[in-house]
Amino acid sequence: MSRMLSLFDGGLATATRLYAAGRTERPARLLGQVRAGATDTASAVKVLRVAAAVAITAERYVRARRLLRDAIALTPTDAGLWFEMGRAFEDDPRGCDRKAARRYKKAAQLNANEPKFKATLGRAMVRINEVGSGVRQLCRAADAAPTDPEVLGVVAEGLREAGRAELAFQLLSKARFLAPKDQGIEHLWARAKYDMLAECQRGGSRPQAVSIPMLRVFNDAPAQPTPRADVGQTPTPHIARLRAFRSDLG
Repeated sequence: MSRMLSLFDGGLATATRLYAAGRTERPARLLGQVRAGATDTASAVKVLRVAAAVAITAERYVRARRLLRDAIALTPTDAGLWFEMGRAFEDDPRGCDRKAARRYKKAAQLNANEPKFKATLGRAMVRINEVGSGVRQLCRAADAAPTDPEVLGVVAEGLREAGRAELAFQLLSKARFLAPKDQGIEHLWARAKYDMLAECQRGGSRPQAVSIPMLRVFNDAPAQPTPRADVGQTPTPHIARLRAFRSDLG
């Protein structure tokens, strides 16, 4: 029994390593052999998940969805599987954004603490013309992961497709303030700035000023200037001093 488990784990690890290296043909054959040797539900789901990822990389989306359906039938409460099924619909050129949105919604319901699920759901809702709800989901995702470049990239793309480039720029300005050394966020911010300016030029309007939170350095500074209590002097010529100066010259 232990030998069978070691062979299973070794085959799965080899297939995963080959997949990570960008090789898809051999992992697909190897995973078929490993799947036949799976003895429990968890092992079978592992094989199906990796095989689906290999199929998506090879752009075999129908096969990927079939494998993910088998995995979901074994563990229907796994939010990650529903998310991957949504990807298999969204990435497929012949797929369906509405079906992808339904899978992303299921993933977000099963795991409401994952910002990536909220972000992909919001972008999918924008693509099926549920713009208002989609933008709210995207903002929630940005609030939940304010410095995560992966999540913010999905948020920025969804807001750009919703025609809300200025909002994307504001969110990314906040992220840039919180993580000033993150190159990924810097790139997203620059793209959002370009998108905002392009959107304003198309609409004939000017971008509004963006207020970025700043740190307060001097906490003991008075809130308002204190008025002077003394009386100002009236400037007059110093005649006495001038006469004294002239007498000295004489």
